[in-house]
Amino acid sequence: MTTILFLHGGGHADHTRYNNLISRFSTQGILCRAFDHHANTLAGRLLEAENELSQLKSTHQLSDKDIFIWGSSMGGHIASLLTATHPDLKGIMLQSAAAYSSAAESLPFGPSFTAELHRENSWEDSKAFPALTKYLGPVLVLYGEHDEVIPTGVKERYISRANNNGQHHLLHGAGHSLLRPSSPEEQQAWEEMYHHSLHFINSLPDLQGETP
Repeated sequence: MTTILFLHGGGHADHTRYNNLISRFSTQGILCRAFDHHANTLAGRLLEAENELSQLKSTHQLSDKDIFIWGSSMGGHIASLLTATHPDLKGIMLQSAAAYSSAAESLPFGPSFTAELHRENSWEDSKAFPALTKYLGPVLVLYGEHDEVIPTGVKERYISRANNNGQHHLLHGAGHSLLRPSSPEEQQAWEEMYHHSLHFINSLPDLQGETP
């Protein structure tokens, strides 16, 4: 069964941001799971994502080959790291994806984390990039064309990976926040995001039942 596990971003983001996407994907027979992060570090969030993935597979008798990971903003960083321990994931969808330095992984969210985040080009040694480079599965990268939150260099690194094996799209009329549209232009961008992601999912072969 084709399945998506959603990983939300930082700040005040939570699982409810995916309600509309889950509703739409469900009409296509796609199983979806979103949850709330509670950990106060990137390392803690990665562990939570690992636990949710394990529970999802156990509950629905799935393998990694059935599952797409959708990571939004901070969740994009976590999704990328998951590929290091789950190289057989069916695909990775990175929406407004961020990247963080190795030093930031264990810093509690707050002043020290923010200071590291704002250090010039701190993202360059992010563990997300080598993990995603080693991942052989397909990658979809989605950014709003006016996203000024994510550094240009981060976008270019993720888009470069998508060009190797996957797809990338810039969503017209949108900024960083794509999940809660508040204008007709943003709603159109949301629709484009949904249709690009559905096409990405449907363009891949169904691996369920294949011999490992």
